[in-house]
Amino acid sequence: MVKEVCKHSKTRWIVFISICVALAVTLPFSSWFERKIYDTVGADVYYDYQTALAQDCVVHILDVGSADCIVLELPDGTKGIIDSGDRTTASREHVIEYIQENVFGSETGTFDFMILTHSDADHCGGMEQVFDTFQINYVYRPTIFYYKSTATEMEQTQMNSDELARAKSANFVSESTSDLSENTLKTVSTNVYFDFLNSVYNEPNCTVAYTSDDVDIQNSSAGYEMKFYSPYQLTYSEANNYSPVIILSYNNHSIALVGDAEAEVEEYVVDNYDLPQVDALKVGHHGSSTSSTANFLEELNPTYAFISVGENDTYDNPDEETLDRLKASGISQNNILQTSKNGDILFAIGDMGLYISASGDVSIEPLQWWYVCFGIVVLSGTVIFGIRIKKQKKKKIRLN
Repeated sequence: MVKEVCKHSKTRWIVFISICVALAVTLPFSSWFERKIYDTVGADVYYDYQTALAQDCVVHILDVGSADCIVLELPDGTKGIIDSGDRTTASREHVIEYIQENVFGSETGTFDFMILTHSDADHCGGMEQVFDTFQINYVYRPTIFYYKSTATEMEQTQMNSDELARAKSANFVSESTSDLSENTLKTVSTNVYFDFLNSVYNEPNCTVAYTSDDVDIQNSSAGYEMKFYSPYQLTYSEANNYSPVIILSYNNHSIALVGDAEAEVEEYVVDNYDLPQVDALKVGHHGSSTSSTANFLEELNPTYAFISVGENDTYDNPDEETLDRLKASGISQNNILQTSKNGDILFAIGDMGLYISASGDVSIEPLQWWYVCFGIVVLSGTVIFGIRIKKQKKKKIRLN
């Protein structure tokens, strides 16, 4: 009888230890198992900030108030920046310090490309500091020109001449054109846009192109592509609509970056392109009602929405109508992140899949695989050894 009991006890221990060893072998692949669980149950995917930072492809959406600044780290080491926040000291300092700490890990570095979506101050306000701090190799700029007919400073007069020459070289105006004006091309005379253009012209070894050109940034061997779907025309009545609609794709995941593009642009790209579905949308125009139309959302079908907006936004963004449209398109409340609430937001893609994180609060903590393993160990131990105890009690009752 004792021998039989020992035999059963040994078998149970072998089964229990085998389960523990099998689970231990899975721990180095925790991210893969977590990803599979999220895919199965449709849960929200939030990860530790440092974990997201370490992935192959990282989109940083900086917390710069009611402004825009996005930094890109692509799988082949290419680094890019889209817009630069506004002119406030807080925004400018945050952009520079964040990039130094989280992108280059040093006081300076080189951006392979820069994209300015349009001329508004909340997008180009920090450009001068970015150029002063980092090397910029390639600039994609809008076909908005600087012109100030009353300019008396030599630098501004030279800028007028440079812009006119650039417009002529791109065949935007004829050689006989004597000046730039609203009648020929979209022009602005704001000092902040002048500072951006002045920085571009003074940047050594920097190539300049227009976002209206046939632009695609890609590396097929590294497996990523940034496809531009607009601007589709030379001039717009609204500066916001110069914003390119860009979709970045890598490892079967993607995000749409749309600047301040409004309904006019969204409708055009929906009607004229076979847009891919994306995982996330960087919501246009800070969540304003002018953007994120129902057809555009239906076409992209994002799971996540990220809104760059400040607390107590002057225009009360994000607009309630926009939030309602986002939810109606199938995006859950937990998957709508705002820089005003969540801080800097990360959309990252690695070998194991998608990583979403934020420097501030997020709605849901990530499920960790070792929790699951621990639960399985406890449950299996309870079942395996609990049965033995139950049988021993029954046997004792029969003997009595």
